[in-house]
Amino acid sequence: MENLELNKIDEVYFQVKNLTRSSALEIKEYFSCYIENRWFNPRVKAKIWDGKISFFDWNNQTIPIGLFPQFVKFCNKFGYQYKANFNRSEFINEISDEEFETFYEAIFTDSSYSPRDYQDYCIKKALRMKRGVIESPTGSGKSLVIYSIIRFILGIAHGKILLIVPNVSLVNQMKSDFKDYNWKNIDNFLVPLYHNSNFRENEEYHLSLENGKKLVLLGNQFIKTINNSKKLVSQLQEGDEIDYVWVQSNYRKQIF
Repeated sequence: MENLELNKIDEVYFQVKNLTRSSALEIKEYFSCYIENRWFNPRVKAKIWDGKISFFDWNNQTIPIGLFPQFVKFCNKFGYQYKANFNRSEFINEISDEEFETFYEAIFTDSSYSPRDYQDYCIKKALRMKRGVIESPTGSGKSLVIYSIIRFILGIAHGKILLIVPNVSLVNQMKSDFKDYNWKNIDNFLVPLYHNSNFRENEEYHLSLENGKKLVLLGNQFIKTINNSKKLVSQLQEGDEIDYVWVQSNYRKQIF
């Protein structure tokens, strides 16, 4: 029976020491899985990859620290002994349901919003385990979950939080959602950053309309094009045609 030694590398990984080649192969196989819909992946179709990813780094013999509970299950299943040279309680926040209720009342004061059962589950799981990946479908209220987690962290720790979203419009949408949840002094905490350094939230854009008139809007305002898509004004490209009927009904006062 092998005795494995576990060392915490940082807040992301722990290292497994005293591994033989056979035990390393066993760990690699246990902590591997196929990507979803792998048969549609071009590299899998070309037979240059089997579509399998591994969470065990063979060269550094490290595993994401969030998978530590699964590593314990692995050891119990295959008869390995292990010694963890770090405090396992670091992974857990002891927060009662009553404390969460008090927390929700504080951050959703005077708001019509409150976490639904599945949102409550995600928030509690993430904050109690201090880490994790939350997979949630479109329209399920991910911004409320994110908002709650951020407010909790800011309430117990000093520092900065980086929230990354895939496009500029979601930067503004996220800030708007947070305001809807009644984060009254949000401007004291949130600073929007954009990949496009030329973009300015309050910069005016002068758009030419078909009738020769001008439409003046800010970069963070939405506009509808004739192909029935909405874009931020700052994201309009040459050739985009504006839906004039929609503009008249929504931005009549900004037309000159």
